[in-house]
Amino acid sequence: PFTNIFQVEIVSSKEGSLSAKIFDSTGRMVWQGELQHGVQALEQAYLQSGIYWLEVDFGDRLEHLRIVKN
Repeated sequence: PFTNIFQVEIVSSKEGSLSAKIFDSTGRMVWQGELQHGVQALEQAYLQSGIYWLEVDFGDRLEHLRIVKN
């Protein structure tokens, strides 16, 4: 769980940035951006408390990670 900022680590053999999105529990996209390789902090202070899904597009596959905001 996170309050306003959560960290994500991207490890991939693909070069460059990766497209990423955050969806709320109803499937509505609430954030879209680019992630770089390595550890990054994503500030999401504007989100309400609840369960969200981070989707990262690696080109050959989509990865989904459940995240919880307190």
